[in-house]
Amino acid sequence: MPQPSPLLICFDQLPAWRLGCYGQFHESTPTFDDLAAQSTVFDRYFVSPMEPSLLDQLANRCPDLAVLRIGDHDADVAPADLLNDPPAKHVASFLGEPSPLRVLLIKGLPVLPWNEDDGDVPSVSIEDVILRQLLEILLPILDDDQMVIVTALRGDVTTDPTANPDWLKSVGEAAVHVPLIIHAETTSSADRESRMLTPADLIDFLVPADKTSSPSLAEWRDGIPDQSLSYSSLHAKAIRTEHWTLVERTSGDNDELSDLEEPDVRLFHYPEDPWLVRDVVGEYFELVESYRQTGRIEPIQSESGSN
Repeated sequence: MPQPSPLLICFDQLPAWRLGCYGQFHESTPTFDDLAAQSTVFDRYFVSPMEPSLLDQLANRCPDLAVLRIGDHDADVAPADLLNDPPAKHVASFLGEPSPLRVLLIKGLPVLPWNEDDGDVPSVSIEDVILRQLLEILLPILDDDQMVIVTALRGDVTTDPTANPDWLKSVGEAAVHVPLIIHAETTSSADRESRMLTPADLIDFLVPADKTSSPSLAEWRDGIPDQSLSYSSLHAKAIRTEHWTLVERTSGDNDELSDLEEPDVRLFHYPEDPWLVRDVVGEYFELVESYRQTGRIEPIQSESGSN
C-alpha cells in the first residue's frame, strides 16, 4: 500500500528564534517542543526574502497542490473557530481530498500581549495554540505512517515596501532562519540535523523531479550537500557557510549608496554570533578581500576546519 503523501503545516511568518525547541524562552511553545522531541529538527533551514516562497515554488512543481488557509483575513477557516463544527469537519474533509500534497497555511495571526500577571511565566504563543488545535483535529484521523512537516514561509520581516529597515537585520537570523520540523513514523525521539538547506532542498524531497522514485527521509537527509547559501533583501546580500556569515550592504530603493567607493561589508562567526553583533572584518581582512574578488568565502588556511 503506498505511503500517504506528507502533510505540511505552514505558518506564513514564524522565525525559528520564537520556539523553545530552537532555544527561545520568552514565550512558551510546548506543542512545538513536544513535537520536536519526537521528530527531526533542522537547525539551519533558511529562506530568502527576495525569492518565491516555499508555497509558490511548490505550486510551480505540483499543479495539484491543495491548500487550506487558516487565518483572520480571506481564509477558509478562522483560528478562533478551529475546533468548532463545521470548521473542524472542514479541516478533516480537506485531508480526504485527492491530492499528491496538502498544505495547511496559517496566516494573519495576531500577536498575543504579554500577561504581566504571570510574572516570570512566559505566555503561550498564538502559533503554539493554533498548532495544538490542529493536532487535536489531525492526530485521530491521520494514518500511522503519515508524515507531518511544520515550517514557515518567512521569518520576522517587514511587509511594508516603503520601510527602510536595518540592512543587517534584513538578512539576519530573525529574517531568514525559520523552523523545519519533520515528524515521521520512523522518528520516535529528538533528532537534530545541522546541515544548511533551503526551500529548494525541501521541495526536492516533497516533489522529486524524478517521479519514478521517492526518497525516504533518511535517504534525502543523507543526500543534502554541504553547501554555502547566498540570498538577499532589498538592502543587503549575504553568504552563509558552516563557520561564517558575510553581509554586504547594497543599494535599495530607500538607500543612498551611489557615492560610496565600496559597499559596506561585515563578517561574523557562526555559530558563536548568529545575531550579527561582533563584526570581525578587521581580523580576517584577507577573507573579505578574497570575497571582493571571487564573490565567495574561501577557506582560511590559518583556521583548521573553518570556511
